[in-house]
Amino acid sequence: MKMKKFLLILAAAVMAMPQAAQADVVFDFEFNTAGDREGWQHNGGSGGNSGMFQSQETLADGTGVLQGQGDGPDLRVLHNPDLSLDTTAFTNWTTIDLRFRVLDTDGNVEPLADYSANGTFFGIDPGSAFDLSPLPLNALTVDGDFYTASLDITGFGTANIGQIRFDPSGTTGEGYQLDYVRVNAAPIAASIPEPSSLALLGLGGLGMFVRRRK
Repeated sequence: MKMKKFLLILAAAVMAMPQAAQADVVFDFEFNTAGDREGWQHNGGSGGNSGMFQSQETLADGTGVLQGQGDGPDLRVLHNPDLSLDTTAFTNWTTIDLRFRVLDTDGNVEPLADYSANGTFFGIDPGSAFDLSPLPLNALTVDGDFYTASLDITGFGTANIGQIRFDPSGTTGEGYQLDYVRVNAAPIAASIPEPSSLALLGLGGLGMFVRRRK
């Protein structure tokens, strides 16, 4: 009976040991409210912003998207206001995720089989130098007739994000539908005993049990 009680205490101590912190969504751009672009803007094109448009649209299945179409090869969608990390709740940025699909020159959804990643980039400005990563096909995951991608931004620590930029396509006249952009961070772990303290507690309990058995 005493051995069973000791094993229960030891199991509880092991369960209380620190677990790997899971990332939490800190900023979530979903574009589900009619007419709300959530601070994102269109930029680029052969005529500046002329001949280009961007709007919030609701698809037939109820999915809200940010939609853009342009007349030039340098198609960009930007979120400019600084994003600051609450360092009392989070230790550092982790990833930034997006879900999107490309529109052809007529504004219709580009079949995934015909999608070209040429000129597709995604990144952030951490306040020092813009980090813009290419998104080749092998960096994307198929999700229905959308693509999803995740960019590792742990290296930027807690620096303010000055801008999020997405270049959907390098092909003239193509556009995009952006389903979501999510910026994630690692939460500060709850204050719990150090593993060394838990190990000493377990050994101490084992020693007391052995002494009593003698």
